[in-house]
Amino acid sequence: MSVNKLNQITAIMVLYDTDDIVFKCLKNLKNIKIIIADNGKNKSEIIDKIKLHKNIIEYFKFKKNIG
Repeated sequence: MSVNKLNQITAIMVLYDTDDIVFKCLKNLKNIKIIIADNGKNKSEIIDKIKLHKNIIEYFKFKKNIG
């Protein structure tokens, strides 16, 4: 798929009690815009590192797990 077509794709990642594996996923999606839905119980240092990725276009933090 060409880079121009990849720019038209947006992925949604739902996080709950995540660990370093999320960074492998972010690396594989480096050319795709990503919206993060954080359902909680995530370590703040991991969330801070996730927010540094330039392709994260939105980050939502929920007070409880919405599934």
